[in-house]
Amino acid sequence: MPTTCEIEFENNPLKVVYAGQLLRVALRLNLTKQKKVRGVYFQLYGSACASWTEYEWFGGLHSNRWKIYNGNEEYLNKVSYFVGPVVGDVSRKAARILRKSTRKFKLAPGAYKYNFECTLPPDLATSIEAKHGHIRYFARFVVDIIYPCRKIYEVPFFVIRPFDLNLNPILRSPIIAESTEKYPMKIVVRTPVRAFAPGQMINVEIYVNNQSKQSIAELSIELIRGITYCQSKNSNIRKLERISIVRTKTQGCEKYQDRTFLVDIPVPPIPPTDFSTSNIVKVRYCMRIVGFIDSMLCHHEDPTLEFPITIGTYPIRDDMKINNNDLYSKWDDELEINDQPTYEETLEAYGATDDNFRPKYPMFKHATSYSYRNTIESTIL
Repeated sequence: MPTTCEIEFENNPLKVVYAGQLLRVALRLNLTKQKKVRGVYFQLYGSACASWTEYEWFGGLHSNRWKIYNGNEEYLNKVSYFVGPVVGDVSRKAARILRKSTRKFKLAPGAYKYNFECTLPPDLATSIEAKHGHIRYFARFVVDIIYPCRKIYEVPFFVIRPFDLNLNPILRSPIIAESTEKYPMKIVVRTPVRAFAPGQMINVEIYVNNQSKQSIAELSIELIRGITYCQSKNSNIRKLERISIVRTKTQGCEKYQDRTFLVDIPVPPIPPTDFSTSNIVKVRYCMRIVGFIDSMLCHHEDPTLEFPITIGTYPIRDDMKINNNDLYSKWDDELEINDQPTYEETLEAYGATDDNFRPKYPMFKHATSYSYRNTIESTIL
């Protein structure tokens, strides 16, 4: 029977942790025969990686080429030895030296249990999977056998950097945006707040004033995720990727008419807006509304409106009141039952690329009083 190992996140079968949280892991090792080892250790590791290709044009047929760009950044590398020349946490440099050590330690057959705990750094970037890059975290239990080779047992876990939307009072104000077309066809959009969390509905009120000679056949409403990949912190070499996360359509507006539409866009399990934590993978979101003109003879472009929107990990509370002393109110550490999130895997449609790395994000599905359905009439802007 081969050597086996179990890595269990205590009271956390989903393996979802928050940056700054205390993490406890139970490790179980079963040996069927004696082993000579350099050491037995546990490692938490996390990093960002980006890779993409671009075609470089130099003006000559034989001088043009595809060039590969790569970016990497490490966020977490914590090693703790259970068996070895030293026991306990070691630095990265010490860990490299210990892995090259020639000292031997004998492990008798049997079952071993080790416990590990640490407080994660508060500035860890959220786990994310995308087409040209990712941010991933692993828990590794290593039995460094001298012969024939090391035994590495590895499981992924998912980190969420908390982004509480209540901490910025500006996000509680509504969005009002207007298209900039010069001809007599105008789209005005309003949302009740500027930020939402996964599981909520983005309530979009769209007012269309069409005083042109062409009819608008339909409106397209999209939630778009923009990811910027970078080589390094100060590099100017970047790549922008835009993905339509959710898209829906409504009826259009006849010529010389005006109409108002109320549209709900569900926020699926997606990572929060974050353009500062990682230097390699940066995430932003926007809403895009397009009115498709019902005429092939029209020389005008379809009226388009695009505006930024923020996605967080905890929604704006109904009872949040501004405190003049610290700019925002505090709330109880114990969340109400209705405020407890569920955790759902992101899907391929939202950027996931590998079945083994499907990050889970908190989902909040309770109703809010600032929803347009409860707070405004379906008339004007």
